[in-house]
Amino acid sequence: DAKLFVYGKSEKYSINVVTDIDCPYCRKFHKDIQKYVENGIKVRYLVFAVKTSAKKRVISAWCAKDKNKAFTLLKEEQIINKKSCKNPIEEHQDIISSIGVSSTPSMFLADGSLIQGYLSPEEVIQMIKN
Repeated sequence: DAKLFVYGKSEKYSINVVTDIDCPYCRKFHKDIQKYVENGIKVRYLVFAVKTSAKKRVISAWCAKDKNKAFTLLKEEQIINKKSCKNPIEEHQDIISSIGVSSTPSMFLADGSLIQGYLSPEEVIQMIKN
């Protein structure tokens, strides 16, 4: 969790999501974050940054005082202050490449199953809890 953008604190349920700040369906998924958290599901993001400009914005979010708030602002297409610091974003790219994911959002459930594309939170939550 220390190298990811993490929303929620659940120890029982979690999903790993490959996301891109410029992907419209990833933005739609992010708007649902509160529904996941309220249902006891921790969301952990690996960020796929195709463009150099996107990678710089994600690094700025990582380096912000409140990285989740800054990341949410990016998902809302807001501008955040440019920052630089030691960060795991290149590591995210390596992991995503090594698992062969090229579309976003891509969600990995705890049992290893993969959901590609956007599904409603109700559908995903049912898959996670069943």
